[in-house]
Amino acid sequence: MSVESTLDALFGADAALVALVGANRGVNGRLPKDCGGKPALSWQRIGMVPTADLTSGGDLDDVRVQIDAWADTPEQAEAVARRARDLLAPAAPGGLARLATWDGPSFSIEDRIWRVRTDYFIWQERN
Repeated sequence: MSVESTLDALFGADAALVALVGANRGVNGRLPKDCGGKPALSWQRIGMVPTADLTSGGDLDDVRVQIDAWADTPEQAEAVARRARDLLAPAAPGGLARLATWDGPSFSIEDRIWRVRTDYFIWQERN
């Protein structure tokens, strides 16, 4: 299972996150066209580095994922981002997620929306 689909299942199964964003979740940095509003959550794979050492090729990939929380207020955006962070800590795909950056909240004048952007490194077993 890909990191993206695993995150979709993880986020969709959490009652607290669903209470915050409903079905307003999207993969590849996009929200569904019928999103219907905010708050919302989107994520996308930014990069991947295979793990290896001197004796083997390794069986994990170190995947970098950007997760964006969107909302009408900075407080709402931070609440969504915090809930996603709390879910990733103990139950990350492959067993480990490390928060790399937490940016925001920032306001997009063009889109008229608040965003908290977070980047995670997630170890995933190679298929």
